[in-house]
Amino acid sequence: MKTYFSVLPPDAPIDSLDHIVQFSHDSNAHLFVIAVNLAFVVPESIYPGVPTYGGEEQYAAMIEQSKLRASELEKRFVEKDISFTVIPVCQPIIGIADAVCKAALYADLAILPFQNLFSSSLYRRIVEGLLFDAGLPTIVLPEKMSKPLNLDRVLIGWYPSAHSARAIRDSLPLINKSSDIRIAIVDSSVHDYGPAPGDDVASFLARKGLKVTVEKISGNSSGVASSLKQASIDFDTQLAVIGAYGHSRMRETLFGGTTKEMLDDPPCAILLSH
Repeated sequence: MKTYFSVLPPDAPIDSLDHIVQFSHDSNAHLFVIAVNLAFVVPESIYPGVPTYGGEEQYAAMIEQSKLRASELEKRFVEKDISFTVIPVCQPIIGIADAVCKAALYADLAILPFQNLFSSSLYRRIVEGLLFDAGLPTIVLPEKMSKPLNLDRVLIGWYPSAHSARAIRDSLPLINKSSDIRIAIVDSSVHDYGPAPGDDVASFLARKGLKVTVEKISGNSSGVASSLKQASIDFDTQLAVIGAYGHSRMRETLFGGTTKEMLDDPPCAILLSH
């Protein structure tokens, strides 16, 4: 049995995990969820020798709130008839990211509900921790999903690099032989891709019995991420697969990048791998 990992952020409603629950049920996978509540650090004292008042009680209330949310999740999961584990975590932001990454070491795949990734420091730390520290392929769901997550139509954003190759390998256990797979290449060049861009990776996937089509896309002035997003919409993609953070995290944070732009209002579920 596979183990899927997820996180319920502090401000997310319980039903934001419903598509993840359904996907776990359909995949006969165990779902491991961390219910997060963000706690402030209680100082020992503002002034030497003067005790603080109220902080400990407030912290205890936050812990209790985390336990209540975890209990609500457990009740919902019992109704959905899935195998699950729910753990409440109430810590400062650094402690949460560390706890999430350690728990994710024992999972096959992370699936996260949509959050505005780069306006939330906590959520960004969680995603980067899953990719870099836990080394776990991670699916980020779009904000609006009209139907359950399935993998009938898959778009692979391909560039001949280790990140892209690993993303493909990480996606293979999820893809069915009946899936329709499009390999999207933005602004192909002989220097980067060779004389027949995409044919090598298409042959690799075809040898596994998968149906593959190569699509060469002109990025024009819109950039790689915008081109991949539009291709996902045109293809009615259910899952887009990309190698995450081809540049350093610092560079992508400061100047933007394909990863950041793809996760800003994604048109479909995005599988990231690093």
